[in-house]
Amino acid sequence: MKNLSGFLSLIIILASCSPSEPLIEEAVPVVAEEIVSPVPAWFQSAVHSSVDSLAFYGYSMASSYDSTYAAAFAQETAVNNVRFEIDRLAEQTRRILTDTPDASGYETPAFIIKLRNAVREMDLSGVEIDIETDHSDEGIYYIYARAIIEIEFATQQLANKLDDIVFIDQIFNQK
Repeated sequence: MKNLSGFLSLIIILASCSPSEPLIEEAVPVVAEEIVSPVPAWFQSAVHSSVDSLAFYGYSMASSYDSTYAAAFAQETAVNNVRFEIDRLAEQTRRILTDTPDASGYETPAFIIKLRNAVREMDLSGVEIDIETDHSDEGIYYIYARAIIEIEFATQQLANKLDDIVFIDQIFNQK
């Protein structure tokens, strides 16, 4: 009985402390936060190089605890990817010329080696480089690099390395 009266007293005290109005939860409007990506819009991890009607592009990303190292590596890789895209255009041009009736030696190993060396020896020090940096909470720097070289400039440099007028005319007509 003593326990029952204590239990009833506790229920009466709790009932008197509860609010008489029903609780209404106010809905807090959910605001969609725009997620800002540290990755530049021009960067796609699956695309290392591209070309359009104006320029060749090379893309890269490097990460390191040392921002200087990551930036240097990203720039070097982006320039190498531009060189790859120039080499791809040169190879397309060579293949087109091998299919023509007057294909004077474009399929020979000597010309192919000469063409590859000409592309490799091109001076790309004037390439425009875009750099974007992201610094993570863990102290890692992510450097995104895009190298850009105008088609006119690149093809003119290639023309200076080769002494083949037919090839140069074809490469200028192809772009």
